Amino acid sequence: ARGDNGAATSRGVGAEGGDEALGAARAMEQSFVAYGAELSGLGDAELHLEPLGRLLSRMQRRASELLWRHLLKECELMRLLHAVKDYFLLGRGELFHRLLDELQPHTAEPPSERLDLQSMLSLAASGGEPDPYFDRLTLSLAPSAAAEGAYDGWCRLRLRLHVGWPLQLLLDASSLERYNQLFSFLLTVKRVQKELHASWATQTTCRAVSAAQRSALFPMWRLRAHMSFVIDNLQYYLQVDVLEAQWRSLTACAQTCADFEALCAAHEAALGALLSQCFLQATAAAHPFPGPRPHHMLTVALAPPWRQASSVTAALHQIFQLCLALCRLLAYAEAAERGSRADEACRAQFANISREFSRQSAFLFAFLSNMSSPQASPHLAQLLMRLNFNNFFVADSPA
Repeated sequence: ARGDNGAATSRGVGAEGGDEALGAARAMEQSFVAYGAELSGLGDAELHLEPLGRLLSRMQRRASELLWRHLLKECELMRLLHAVKDYFLLGRGELFHRLLDELQPHTAEPPSERLDLQSMLSLAASGGEPDPYFDRLTLSLAPSAAAEGAYDGWCRLRLRLHVGWPLQLLLDASSLERYNQLFSFLLTVKRVQKELHASWATQTTCRAVSAAQRSALFPMWRLRAHMSFVIDNLQYYLQVDVLEAQWRSLTACAQTCADFEALCAAHEAALGALLSQCFLQATAAAHPFPGPRPHHMLTVALAPPWRQASSVTAALHQIFQLCLALCRLLAYAEAAERGSRADEACRAQFANISREFSRQSAFLFAFLSNMSSPQASPHLAQLLMRLNFNNFFVADSPA
């Protein structure tokens, strides 16, 4: 049955699918007739709760199995799950790479309501494989907070996906809102990584600069490399240790559980694990990262789990903003160094970015180290091992 499902998904519901639907309907009808007869039999004598409870339990299990089978076969559940991964979890990496190319000229300023985001998404998807769920997808901005900056404004990007009945029973509005939290965070990580890589590509064209100019630029290039190291390892952790692992487990359950309620429980568990392991709060408001960006000491005390996630998220977004600030500064400094000396304001800004990045990244490593247990959080231990390659953070931690 699992092998047939992939083929049915690719060719749609044809004659074979119609036969399966007819067979399922007949099986359901026969089950209800049999259960009706049993209920009638219970009513002829004195009513006993124990046999009635057993009968109702069997009816519930049978209905749950038939609903799961209907979602899997007739409603193409696996195609919906693949679409959720492709769009909300950035499984179609090339699509969002092109989308970020389209958005890049506008990201220095807060997003304008006049931007045609849907056209940009359609342009980014041009040339790709057709997907029926893409036509049900809308890119928009969530409601804005007062006096927001450019960074927070672009964190308001949201996807809307129209899900038909009865798949809405599994993927309801609450689930889609939580997937949007993941989408916003993952897209921000991808944007930061892309900007850092673009700065490196520009750096490779600066070979003709003088020794003095290279000496002035070298500290910025070195900091960019450190930032890229952190972001690349974070991205690998998110995509491989978190998203791929959780989604593989969910899709395996969706194909084999034979129980709609078990499917719902597995989906909730996977979505909760994704939010937790991406350091996001399931109960966050529509504007995901409100409030001031706190400064922290290297030594931290453990807080409740929801506050831990909030602290890590705040530190990560502070790091993301510092990475983007360095990319902008590099674009200015590399152009200026070719014709003149960098001004003191540029040097002061770089010193501030460097100092803040060292502090925030050291706090992040220390906080995650306090949270991590190899037995309870193997994914987190893996992230820490990557981040602390060759004792990078231990050696560079401020005293």
